[in-house]
Amino acid sequence: MAAAAAIPEGLIDEALKTLQAVRLDRALAARFLGAYLTEPKPGVVFDAPEAEPPELAEGWPLAGRIELDRRTRMLYAGKRLFINGEPVDAPLSRLLRTLADRRQLSCAGSKPTEQESELLQDWLDAGWIRYCRE
Repeated sequence: MAAAAAIPEGLIDEALKTLQAVRLDRALAARFLGAYLTEPKPGVVFDAPEAEPPELAEGWPLAGRIELDRRTRMLYAGKRLFINGEPVDAPLSRLLRTLADRRQLSCAGSKPTEQESELLQDWLDAGWIRYCRE
């Protein structure tokens, strides 16, 4: 005979006690929603770049564009940026906000900071964004 599948009362009590201790505020709600709403669906796999991606830290391309992969989700709230379920550990800049709003960024006329170049390189290597020469 199978054992009962009841949730232990003590576990329920501990969960309630923990939830009551959480201080909800606007920043925590934005952080939760940013991570939750950008989390890729289960089973989503990002492809490695088809061609050798440019090394953005060595020099920003003068032509072409950076675009989000069709599976990438990017949102911002206030000064926080979220991509694919992760909060970005950098201040939200005009360049990153443009990428989030338009899902692409023209390389001509864009001048990322060193920190932005490192982020974009990481996302490029992960397949979250693509460099298009055209």
